[in-house]
Amino acid sequence: MINVDEVIAGNEEKKHSYALKRNTSSLIQKVVACFNIEGLTGEGLWHLVSLTWNTKSGPSVSPGCWRTYKIPALSYLFGKGQKKPSDLLDLPSSIASMGLPDAVAEAAREETGIVNFYNSRRNSARGWCNDNAAILRSLVRDASRLGSDDEARFDVAGRIEKLPVVPLPGGTKPAPAAQLLTPLIACLDPRSRFPVVNGRAEVTQLRGKMQLPSHHLETVVRGLVALIDWFGIHDAHMIDVCAKEIAEGGEDLAHIVSQGANDKEGEPLGEYDEAERLAVIAGGTIRYRNRHNKITKALGKLFVALKPEQGANDNRYDVRLRNYGGAGRDLLIEVKPDPDKGSLRIAVGQLYDYRRSLKNSAATDLAVLTIGAPDPSYMDLLVVDRGMTALWFENETCQVLQGNGSAWRSLASTLENGR
Repeated sequence: MINVDEVIAGNEEKKHSYALKRNTSSLIQKVVACFNIEGLTGEGLWHLVSLTWNTKSGPSVSPGCWRTYKIPALSYLFGKGQKKPSDLLDLPSSIASMGLPDAVAEAAREETGIVNFYNSRRNSARGWCNDNAAILRSLVRDASRLGSDDEARFDVAGRIEKLPVVPLPGGTKPAPAAQLLTPLIACLDPRSRFPVVNGRAEVTQLRGKMQLPSHHLETVVRGLVALIDWFGIHDAHMIDVCAKEIAEGGEDLAHIVSQGANDKEGEPLGEYDEAERLAVIAGGTIRYRNRHNKITKALGKLFVALKPEQGANDNRYDVRLRNYGGAGRDLLIEVKPDPDKGSLRIAVGQLYDYRRSLKNSAATDLAVLTIGAPDPSYMDLLVVDRGMTALWFENETCQVLQGNGSAWRSLASTLENGR
């Protein structure tokens, strides 16, 4: 079964593509934070969209594409005056000369640009943005405020779908509004859950595997968002990077989209599984609390350099390791002394609930710590199906830590370097 997180980590081209998407999102979000969105003109909105564009040179992004779109866009948006591409020596000096806000300048120095929107459509899109400026302002505003409720994302998709197509010169086939706008919305989404939906072959292949109709944007967005937290997928950017691999992975993607729906709507009530109830009861015993505290403390000692934290106020998570891999991602760990079925089921729900309240939720990975390894079926639930990491001490002495999952590579490296 495919693990997208591992595919990206093991492929330099995909790692670079994913970094481009994260960089572009960071830049656009910091740019928008500097403006009263209601004051953006159609021209300003076109320049904002252009920050998602790159220029292809063979199989990779042209190293000089920042001259064509990024610098002109920032110049226009921040009123710095237009500079001719021939006057721009390099990206760092060009950014330094513009006097941009510090956060914007820092993000702009990184390589950005995520879609190669057809050149013939780029100029046509300029007039289109002017004609549809009012609805585009509302979409930018609402996309920048997206939270944990995915229904708001589906609403945005439905509104994009109602927009007119982007005309092309010479009467050639026009472009759906989604091809122009979904890269921008994906970058604006603070939680990185809104997907890029364009005509790229890999995305079309994935939609076909998922049985998603190409003509209905809201349905497509619902289906792609449903993939997040499956197969090591942490956000929608990963879906775009690995669309081909996900489509060819052999999993029943249409089943995920349908949420397991089938023709049989119900069946007689049966015996209830007692595992979770018994796990809750066990969690209230003194022995359980002592073992819980023991392994939490042991974990803290192993990773003392990462300054482990515990939750406070209404979000009482067990352990958080900030920037645990040195790439800005945090790790949220739920501690369950026993790797039994009931405890692991509860842990999965707790982790999702705790994470949604964190400011850095989109860049927070999840793990469960136990004494002894989970059995194979629940190891698959954590690592493969949910994209989490399983951590376990080999025995009650809590001396030797083992793990399985994407976060374990970084943790194991930290342990090795600390010895």
